[in-house]
Amino acid sequence: MNPWIQYKCINMKSYFFLLMVLGSIHLPGCLSQGHVSSQRLNSFASYLTLADALRQEPGVLISGSGRNVEIRLSRAVGSARSLTYLLNGQEIGYDYCQVNESLDMNQVRSIRILRTLSELSRFGINTPNGAIEIWTE
Repeated sequence: MNPWIQYKCINMKSYFFLLMVLGSIHLPGCLSQGHVSSQRLNSFASYLTLADALRQEPGVLISGSGRNVEIRLSRAVGSARSLTYLLNGQEIGYDYCQVNESLDMNQVRSIRILRTLSELSRFGINTPNGAIEIWTE
């Protein structure tokens, strides 16, 4: 076999191996667009309410307390205020209080804030003002 071809084959194998190794590494700062995410796995247990977890996020506006909490996104697509809440990929409604009462923060695996049209498009017209996607164990 020609030494040049043999050299190129070895380099290609090394290059492929390097891509495989680098592709399997997940850097903590490289997760989805700065949303609350699973990079802080199991840290949601320290929050008493969903609003407490969301207060840490830029662009999430929270007013009120107790049963009178209103949550909005500062850069939502629509102009109305109600957000859609999704639990494990299923739409569960627009009422923060109902969602918060049914949620066990000890079981929360990740919370993702959906703001952009591309993120919201998979949920159709029911999410013109943004959505909060919650995944539990």
